[in-house]
Amino acid sequence: MKKNVISMILIGTLILALTGCGKPAEPETSKGTGTQPVSGEAEKEPEEDKTPEADKTYKIALLEKGAEDFFLSIDQGFMDACEEYGVEGTVVAPSTYHDSAQINNAMAQIISTGYDAVVMCPQDYDANASAIDEAYNAGLPVICLDSLTASENYIASICTDNVAAGAQAADKMAELLGDEGGKIAVFANDPQAVSDVDRVQGFVDRCKEKYPNIECMDVQYYNNDLNRCSTQVSDTLTANPDLAGLFCVNNQSTLAAGNVLVSYQKESLKFVGFDSDQDEIALMKSGVVDALMVQEPYQMGYLGLKNMLAYLQGEEVSKENIDPGCKVITLENLDELEE
Repeated sequence: MKKNVISMILIGTLILALTGCGKPAEPETSKGTGTQPVSGEAEKEPEEDKTPEADKTYKIALLEKGAEDFFLSIDQGFMDACEEYGVEGTVVAPSTYHDSAQINNAMAQIISTGYDAVVMCPQDYDANASAIDEAYNAGLPVICLDSLTASENYIASICTDNVAAGAQAADKMAELLGDEGGKIAVFANDPQAVSDVDRVQGFVDRCKEKYPNIECMDVQYYNNDLNRCSTQVSDTLTANPDLAGLFCVNNQSTLAAGNVLVSYQKESLKFVGFDSDQDEIALMKSGVVDALMVQEPYQMGYLGLKNMLAYLQGEEVSKENIDPGCKVITLENLDELEE
């Protein structure tokens, strides 16, 4: 796959870079007939053409959560689609990872800069709803990627079915544990992040419904503090010598827990994580992580741009969520990621 230079503005304390992507707009040429109005005849005002401009170069922003591998894959899919469809695209991200206030501030800057539309990865279900409402009130359509907010003022969403993915993770954990089952610790980032909450719900509900021999401990949230997550994992391991497994619902918690487990006598402890950056894959190859729930972030970014462009060009776009899918990756099928 051809790689593009991804344009990115970091909103916050530092602005690091700004570039563009997409084909330049063709210069407009006059299409008049050269006929002059007859003297004394009133010249009619031309009617405004409100149909979408098929040859317009649209300016679309991707507003995401931060520079980690998952979101960089979303960025790449978005920018590849921009190049393919001749869109001027820009990636905007908070300088502080997953900062809801910075995401809202970034939306205000996008609105004031003259973009035609926004493709957005919300962080907080409640806090980022106002950003979508602000764009809606300014006439900018929004497509949500990865997660939703309390606002209904978006035109489409492209998100993993996270409840189903959590249930898949529970099925894999049950397979790894076998008939004995056991106690599972669950770690997540933000109780206001819909993706985190849905994955926890899917995992816990599936265990209750189908695997009575698996006991899920209360979920522990670390709220963007990775040191806190590491401490939570370490304390949980110390306090629960009978712990059978760990489930981490995102990239950051998987890495934090994995780094703790590197120095821990793992033995029969099973570990299911989320996403698939190179550090997570290294933890799997070293035997720390047993399985990863792998989403399709590239497709999220690509389809986000493609569907937004279709909407801007007057096509009907369904509000029903598009689920790019999620698959279980282990050492046995790791080559599926490396193809």
